[in-house]
Amino acid sequence: MITIPEGSSLYYSLLWTDPVARQRFIARLHLVQTLSRTLDDVQEPQVAQSKIHWWHEELQRMVEGTARHPAVQACQDSLAEQRVSPAATTSSAGPGPPGNTHQAMHACLQILTAASTERFTPASTIAELDRLVELDYSARLALLAHSLSDEPQELDLAAHSRTLARGLGRHERLSRLPRMLHRGLPVFSEESYRQYGVKPADLAQQVRVAGWQPIIDAASSSTPEDSSPDSSNQDSSSQDTGQAPRSRSSSTGHRIRHGSRERVGENGDNPGQRLLLSAAIAEAHAELQNALGDAAVREHYRQGALLPLWRLAVLRERQLALWQRSQPDLLRERSTETPLVKLYRAWRHRH
Repeated sequence: MITIPEGSSLYYSLLWTDPVARQRFIARLHLVQTLSRTLDDVQEPQVAQSKIHWWHEELQRMVEGTARHPAVQACQDSLAEQRVSPAATTSSAGPGPPGNTHQAMHACLQILTAASTERFTPASTIAELDRLVELDYSARLALLAHSLSDEPQELDLAAHSRTLARGLGRHERLSRLPRMLHRGLPVFSEESYRQYGVKPADLAQQVRVAGWQPIIDAASSSTPEDSSPDSSNQDSSSQDTGQAPRSRSSSTGHRIRHGSRERVGENGDNPGQRLLLSAAIAEAHAELQNALGDAAVREHYRQGALLPLWRLAVLRERQLALWQRSQPDLLRERSTETPLVKLYRAWRHRH
């Protein structure tokens, strides 16, 4: 099971959540992470095919109530629960099919499909990548929203905002940028790379030159961080450089975290890289701003059980706004608002 770092955005998003729902959310988040990262270290298509085939079988076992993987077992019961209407209790008919688990299986398969596509069929256009992120994060939103509300309709991917899904997805991909590049994932579309005259290898080289230690894996550090929705400390051992990320607080209420003891000089950077990252931050920020300003999104998420997701979106939007102002080199450093500022923002949306 994952640990939510104290002081992170996710920690404050869940602060006023019912304890049972909070545990369901953490278990569901673990499942989402496990599925989305299952091909992170896979390079051979045959190996990937075998892993995906196993996961198809495992998700079918989840529907049948016989899951084997710990992350699936932890969610199996909550996904299988059904709400029985008064009319159904008086009917002589037996129980219906487990609709919850079939919808959950569909959402899980969407996440697996997105992971496989990104690993072996990188997006050639910006629009293609947007569709992939939307597919992936709509499924994640559905699974996480259901864990909080326990309402079957939340498992319907169509019930969730595509704009919010893209915004959260873009933010998380930027948060995981060093790790994704280190694992050979392109992160951006081929069209974006051509537009700015950059290659994925150029970005990956900057990660290696900086002696990068995965900042988002520093959950065990005594310094809280603004970790993304997948901020567990799993896989950190394979990336360990023997030195913890540093952090310092600024007078503007945010913390700057570095992944190495010394930053590489700016003369080693391609201007196109900075333009690419700046554009990606601006686009992610615009998506979340649009989502938070949408009346339908506010009506759906800014209420009751789904408030943690609303608070998370608010904190993610503020994170991106900070990145736009401070322009951190996301390949080698991270700036984040201080825990006190994040607590205040979350507190304003506690009801």
